[in-house]
Amino acid sequence: MGRRKAAPRLVFMTKTINGSDEVQRIDYENCKSQGNIYELAADRGYVMESFSDLYLTSRFCNSGFDKIWSLYHSMTAEEALDELLIQIGKNVGNTNDSLYFDRDAAWWIGFTYRQLCIETGLTSREIQKIVPFNELCGCYEGLHTLDEEWASDMICEKHNLKKLEVAS
Repeated sequence: MGRRKAAPRLVFMTKTINGSDEVQRIDYENCKSQGNIYELAADRGYVMESFSDLYLTSRFCNSGFDKIWSLYHSMTAEEALDELLIQIGKNVGNTNDSLYFDRDAAWWIGFTYRQLCIETGLTSREIQKIVPFNELCGCYEGLHTLDEEWASDMICEKHNLKKLEVAS
């Protein structure tokens, strides 16, 4: 599976903010954490498209995972999902028994959304509008076995997304 590959633990990126370059330390553990949240949501039987849209546009995601560091980063998937459900105050719905969302696909989608945010500097809300859930689902079969960087490059190229420069 693509998620079993070792991603770099820390990557240094630069981003121009107010005319100056700011070096940001990006921890790929956040990608894995978000993948774990998506995987748990699939295990709980949530309607994944609804879950993903609510998650990516939530205050929880925007004030937690879109930041370089947040207390949310240290939460387990269970704690994070429970906090999210309190904040969104909505039922994301459960699928019926005839529908099943693959937990590995859910993990990859969660990981990939966070990776795209990190690599482009866009927020979760912005990425969700550019790369909708159903489209990312369609990418899973062809991209999940590739190196994460290659998969990200292909998605960015398709949507004309520019990646942040990596500092040496």
